[in-house]
Amino acid sequence: MTPSDTGLSIRAGVAGEPGREVEGRLSISRKSNGNSMATTQSRTVVLPEEGEAFFGRVDLNLGPQAVLVAELTLLENGRELGRATLDIDLQPGGQD
Repeated sequence: MTPSDTGLSIRAGVAGEPGREVEGRLSISRKSNGNSMATTQSRTVVLPEEGEAFFGRVDLNLGPQAVLVAELTLLENGRELGRATLDIDLQPGGQD
């Protein structure tokens, strides 16, 4: 996750043993100023010699009072390896 002038750039990837085949699913939902957006990116990669691969990147305009949930799920042969979740709540009284 990298801040930008208008919001965030979220880049999802995995690091591990070269040669492993891993599926990554990045799901993002955002609500801001009465508008909502949801997107999912999914990709299977074979980890290269460097042992690091990226599944996707999403650039978002958060705006005031935005609520964002991003979740990355990693799977190998249909079995969940791990999950990471990012929650941002910029509404008054919310958590950021």
